Amino acid sequence: MSVSALHLVPGEVLPSLSGGPFKVVLVASSPVPEDWRDIVSNWLIESHCLYFMATGVECETWHDCLDWANLKACEFHKIPQESFVMTTWHADEPLSEVLWFAYAAAVHPVVSLEETLLISVGEQPPSVDLLALYHSVAEQAN
Repeated sequence: MSVSALHLVPGEVLPSLSGGPFKVVLVASSPVPEDWRDIVSNWLIESHCLYFMATGVECETWHDCLDWANLKACEFHKIPQESFVMTTWHADEPLSEVLWFAYAAAVHPVVSLEETLLISVGEQPPSVDLLALYHSVAEQAN
């Protein structure tokens, strides 16, 4: 399994993502403009995100946006199982528990997800090293 981290500043251009399919843990530290959140959601779906976990500011809204982007990508028809994006939000859970969930419990029903992308969203990078915390949680889980 591979894990990587990415920091996104609201409104900035999004980088290209290669690989996939993958899981995403999005950690939002501030509100973002609705249109940019829609752009990020579509970008994740187009990049082949198949499991999305949101925590932090407006995490429920992020969750809903990914669901809508998934529906839109399938032209609002039935979503094939191999394209279905599992989505969860974790409003009141410690970040370590969200990362444990991503490591140990976030399993797609039909597609093996070997890559995890930790995305922080905010004007400033997160105060905690997401990769180090993820690896610590993974070690404790084993």
